[in-house]
Amino acid sequence: MYNIISDNSQSASMKLTDNHSINCYYTNAHSLYNKLYEVKALVEKYQLKIVGITETWGCPEIFDAEYHLTNFEMYRKDRKVNRGGGVILYVHESLTSL
Repeated sequence: MYNIISDNSQSASMKLTDNHSINCYYTNAHSLYNKLYEVKALVEKYQLKIVGITETWGCPEIFDAEYHLTNFEMYRKDRKVNRGGGVILYVHESLTSL
């Protein structure tokens, strides 16, 4: 089941067993740095466990600590040349990720 949260963003709830579900969220940020507080608010409001973000526009001058979400493992890949691009995947520590 998909619920639209805002333009260009989607959330999904995946039922794993009778008693468990995972709330997921995806968005195209068009620069994450100035929107991270919004992502943190969504994580808290919807109890998200997986967050995927494209077009983060990350660069070497932005440290991992600046993109940190409490209780989440972060997988980050910035574009190496030019501006734009980049992706981040956050996986809650209650889940096993490799």
